[in-house]
Amino acid sequence: MLERIDAMLSSTATTIITGAMFLAIVLHTTFDVPSWVHTSWITVLQYQAGL
Repeated sequence: MLERIDAMLSSTATTIITGAMFLAIVLHTTFDVPSWVHTSWITVLQYQAGL
């Protein structure tokens, strides 16, 4: 059961992150994309390390 929940969480997180990166790229005039992506990667790595 826990493995299934973990798989759902990571697939949801991947979808959200992919969507957020896509939005950031589309709105690149508004966002500082490189630092945003860098921050996102740190967040993802910390999340995975936490698991």
